[in-house]
Amino acid sequence: MKFTKLPLNGASWADELLYTFDTEFAEPIDVIVDIINSDTREIIGQQRLRGVTTGSINIAPYIRSKMQALQVAPSLDRPISISPSSIVISLRCNGTWSDSRLFFRATYDPLRPAIISQYVATQRMKHDGIIALTATATNIVAVELKTAFADHTSTMRYTLNAAGRPVDIVIPLGSSYREARSVTLTLTCDSIKRTITYNIEQMPEGRQLLWYNSRGGIETYPFATALRVSDTAHVRTVATKEYTANTLISQTSVVRLLSAFERRNELERIADIINSPDIFEATTTALKPVELNRRTVEYDKHGTIHQASIEIREYRKGGRR
Repeated sequence: MKFTKLPLNGASWADELLYTFDTEFAEPIDVIVDIINSDTREIIGQQRLRGVTTGSINIAPYIRSKMQALQVAPSLDRPISISPSSIVISLRCNGTWSDSRLFFRATYDPLRPAIISQYVATQRMKHDGIIALTATATNIVAVELKTAFADHTSTMRYTLNAAGRPVDIVIPLGSSYREARSVTLTLTCDSIKRTITYNIEQMPEGRQLLWYNSRGGIETYPFATALRVSDTAHVRTVATKEYTANTLISQTSVVRLLSAFERRNELERIADIINSPDIFEATTTALKPVELNRRTVEYDKHGTIHQASIEIREYRKGGRR
């Protein structure tokens, strides 16, 4: 038994991840293929092929199903979370193991350090929002966080050996940041060093969304204004010989989120949200999947955006608000 073709290291689970094997027997045999998380040794999928001498298996659907659950739940109960957002996979085929391969949300080069999230040097941030970035390094990812208050500055430092794997950096701004004026994050990925300053603003009605860019990096933006556009009620009628009753079974609301008047490159970053397959709203305790009402960005007659406008659809079951 041998593997004759494996996916490239750093390939994306959004694409086909094809493994090909040869039993090296003249007569057909039954083959059991286990798809194994190399970090945990957990079997995340299995296929049984009957009466074959060669075969191939696309493992991408198994990884997508597994990682879908993982990527929506970064730790929001710690000052900072730096955790791998990739997965290392090995296949076991009738006892024969393949080489390990590293897969991520999008194709990337494990040998090249990078900040995978887009960013601008100065950004807005809710006082109770979430700072989130994705980066990779062949060795160390280091984070320095300086928080400026009216009368003092606090500094925290964290490091992680990324070993060529993309990591998601998540920093929840809880109640301790309510009086903060700004947070300056210095991110070092091997030889790459970047500094981003987040100006803290009070946004009592604001809504913060998180999404993924085309390179697989986390993006985030706090929309300061949220306007209710429409409400729709869904009623079910139950009729019997004795009576007829109408019951409210669900409600749907459309909410329009408006950005501030940002620089052009920041507005284009925000507008890219329509291309993300997964979008979440961030609170201080959880990330909640949200659905866009329409995936459309409108430009003026000069082909530019002056303000990003995103509509999300919210559902509620039964009862009244």
